[in-house]
Amino acid sequence: MVKVRKRDNKPAALDHALYEIEMLAHSLQALCRPGVPRSRDGSGWLEVFAIHARNLNEFFAKEEEKGGYMKPHHFAAFLNQ
Repeated sequence: MVKVRKRDNKPAALDHALYEIEMLAHSLQALCRPGVPRSRDGSGWLEVFAIHARNLNEFFAKEEEKGGYMKPHHFAAFLNQ
């Protein structure tokens, strides 16, 4: 069985990008609940938010991809111009 990596599979990579966006929004909603930011859960949700924000920042950054990771221009030809 051949293992297909996400960087070689556009649908899987796109699905993962959508997951990152969903988790960023979910963690922000959790942080906005009354009392959460000052609780122990607040620091956990802050870390979740920071991790997904960093992942999306790296994905959308204009820098060259490192390690063969996909970038937005791999999905839309007009972004290569």
